[in-house]
Amino acid sequence: MNERQGRASVRTTSMRALIGVILGVALLPSATAVSAEPVPQLAVGAESDHSRLTTSDARRPTPSAPSPDLNAKADQTSEAVTRTDRVLIRWSTRLSAQAAASDARLRALGAASGRKPAFVRFSGSGAAVYDMGAELGRDARAILKGLGSAAGVASVEPDLWMTADVLPNDPLAAQLWGLLGSADGSPYGIDARAAWGTTTGAGVVVAVIDTGLVAHSDLAGQSVAGYDMISDVAIANDGNGRDADASDPGDWIPAVANSSWHGTHVAGTIAALAGNGIGVFGGAPGVKIQPVRVLGVGGGYSSDIADGIRWAAGGSVPGVPANATPARVLNLSLGGASPSCPAEFLSAIDAARALGAVVVVAAGNETMNAGDVTPANCPDALTVAATDQAGLRASFSNFGSSVDLAAPGVGIW
Repeated sequence: MNERQGRASVRTTSMRALIGVILGVALLPSATAVSAEPVPQLAVGAESDHSRLTTSDARRPTPSAPSPDLNAKADQTSEAVTRTDRVLIRWSTRLSAQAAASDARLRALGAASGRKPAFVRFSGSGAAVYDMGAELGRDARAILKGLGSAAGVASVEPDLWMTADVLPNDPLAAQLWGLLGSADGSPYGIDARAAWGTTTGAGVVVAVIDTGLVAHSDLAGQSVAGYDMISDVAIANDGNGRDADASDPGDWIPAVANSSWHGTHVAGTIAALAGNGIGVFGGAPGVKIQPVRVLGVGGGYSSDIADGIRWAAGGSVPGVPANATPARVLNLSLGGASPSCPAEFLSAIDAARALGAVVVVAAGNETMNAGDVTPANCPDALTVAATDQAGLRASFSNFGSSVDLAAPGVGIW
């Protein structure tokens, strides 16, 4: 995995709109299913070419839709595709693991792709995950096309390589401005404290689907049991694959990047203890965090992320124990380039929504149309763009009709 690890990207994200979602969910009866209708946009200040962020009017593609257009702008030239060494195949008939891994089937896939595939597992959606032996690279288009023409294959898609939306260390930003309000001299913050008279989010479990969680005094007692969904031992960096330990051992890349501790940062933004004289406070200090580890050294696979979504909401994932404390809000501050929402994400998000969970995702930070980034372009996800201290679109934030909300995302500590 060294080549992939050496090219991991660093991003920023907006998480403050998530706080509003959490506090809103806390006010709903426990059995209330959250509407799948798009959420109206928030005002983001003066208009510019990209400062008006609109409600998504995307139409849901069907799970059986063909694989994304391989000539599309953000597809086969993107690192999310070229850097993965895995694919997801949906067979026309249901197979056992033994049949999916049979020598005859692997030979047929090898002949179709020019690679030496190995069966890994079935994903939560039932797709067969195959390791192709090396990164797809510039041959991605030909490999996927060849696999798609193999006998018995209903559809094929790359197991996208996703990376965390890591926050920058911006010395010009005032600490916690995004959580404060006008009375605190922060007119474009969300004024979370004003909501605490109504709710602090008590009773809500929020899944942080990210790099895992590190023990921290400002998060003491603020979490419930999570899960490590990383299936590749080399990426996991903890000596094993999937298990019930969602702690973050670090995602550093030697001589390239230090560990991000991103999942812990996100958890603190959401639920750091308030009034304890330590560090910062979270926007919804009454909630409990459920760490779901899907990103390791350099990033993670979309199939692991999709299984994390499904499990966090209370769904079933093969080989993984049931979630005893399903989350009602799922946060994914991660992404990768793709011109459409992959079938694996569609299936997982549909399952989460059917179980009553809200799936909140980052719009991305490439200053491009969020419709070319996934899971930001998934129709049932609540996609959040970033604003700055002036209430305008952050210079790095993605934009477009896939965006549902905008919230502070510059200089967030």
